[in-house]
Amino acid sequence: MTRDEILSMEAGRELDALVATEVMGWAKCVPGTGWLLDEEWKKLGEGEVFWYNSLGLISAANKNGYRMWRPSYDIAAAMQVLDTFDRREWDIAITSYTEDEGEIWGCELHHYSEKEHLGWYAASDASLPKAISITALLAKMQP
Repeated sequence: MTRDEILSMEAGRELDALVATEVMGWAKCVPGTGWLLDEEWKKLGEGEVFWYNSLGLISAANKNGYRMWRPSYDIAAAMQVLDTFDRREWDIAITSYTEDEGEIWGCELHHYSEKEHLGWYAASDASLPKAISITALLAKMQP
């Protein structure tokens, strides 16, 4: 995806799925892959999506009571996304300001090596979780 395509994404399933796979490194789970028992898939219902981390632990949920993981809407999930960035290599800044339309939140990620600044990624939105999700995607998907 291009930078402009990422910046134009809306909060929701598509953005959450990209954050889960591209930033968190989770696999999208589908029926028949062995990730879930058939009985568990029957409980999920049609169209439910789950991700698992490298340990095989559940990291998203469904309408039947598993924990939802929606970083573009939920600040706790968005903060979990920021936790994936190693603080020895990344500086994180969260800002807010007021415009005529209301409060705007910004998220910045600065990538450093020992000797140089490697990149700067930023997004802003009325929703802090969405700004964090977009910024994290930019940092992981753009060179």
